[in-house]
Amino acid sequence: MNPSVRLLPFSQSLARKILGPSKKPAPDVIAAKVFAKVRPQAILAGQLDRVTGTDEHSALDFHLGAVRERVSEHAPVYRWTLPNALVGRNGFVSGRIAERYGTGLRAAALRSPVRHVAELRYCHDYVSWRYFGHWMMDSVPKHLIDADMGELWMPHQPAWTHAPEFVKALGLRPAQDKLIYADRLHVYQDFSQGPHKAARYARIRARLHAAFDSAPGTDRVYLMRGTTGAARAIRNEDALVMRLSALGWTICDVAEMSAAQLHRRLHAAAVVVSIEGSQVNHAQLALEAGSVLVCLCPADRFNTNQLGRCRAIGIIPGIVVLQGDAASGYHADPDEILRTVDLALALSAH
Repeated sequence: MNPSVRLLPFSQSLARKILGPSKKPAPDVIAAKVFAKVRPQAILAGQLDRVTGTDEHSALDFHLGAVRERVSEHAPVYRWTLPNALVGRNGFVSGRIAERYGTGLRAAALRSPVRHVAELRYCHDYVSWRYFGHWMMDSVPKHLIDADMGELWMPHQPAWTHAPEFVKALGLRPAQDKLIYADRLHVYQDFSQGPHKAARYARIRARLHAAFDSAPGTDRVYLMRGTTGAARAIRNEDALVMRLSALGWTICDVAEMSAAQLHRRLHAAAVVVSIEGSQVNHAQLALEAGSVLVCLCPADRFNTNQLGRCRAIGIIPGIVVLQGDAASGYHADPDEILRTVDLALALSAH
């Protein structure tokens, strides 16, 4: 292989400084933009008045608008095919087009073996690189877009202990290399939660139900985030768990269960409640359409990522806004949670 391949992360940066970034070629349209009516979510009056902020990746007005909208716009699904790309765990470079997550791509280019392939599907991006939930709900569905167009690129972080179980259960064979040089790299825009994504979710969920030998049920489950991910502590979680347990709810801690155990337990549920975070996506892939998923959303990092996924899958979403902050923890009112569950169940009956 031409030794200059290893220099691509460096020469690309220089070219961008001198010539500026290059525009991507015209994309192939895989699914056109569509508009769809949405069913309102379950949320008690006054909850949105508690919201003080969102996360670092988005704008609060977008999330507040998503709660209030009655017609949702689903962006197109696009594919770009880029020539002569060097791909690593921290991004890719192709000509003057690049995605970089940290500095790891340059370091890998200096010392890691490079394998050459004709085609590679890049089912990866910054949020999938950083967050397990996005890897589950973005990278995994992308692999179904062009299943016959080359090898699959969707690496996960080694610390994500549930990821290998999903890879095995879904029969995926992602490339394991540190670096790949691809003659043609297929890159996607696939953040929409429209019908094209919904159909892929359905295929993934059916595969997981079969692989994990799970069945639907009528349980009510409180899913604890535990020590996974960024700290998002509920100050009164012990009291909340005691209250729900006394009412017959099942309590699950995502940190103490395998992916298969979680899937079986959540597939057997008609209602799941959990604080917003990556662990919620175990429920998204397990719950039956028509079931209820109530997200406890911290007031200072309010987001609606799970809302769009619920709508795509057919799950009835509910939202409870928790007052507090990341430093001191959040307070969850059991009565508010139970009232929101009842409201969501009433919506599911219509």
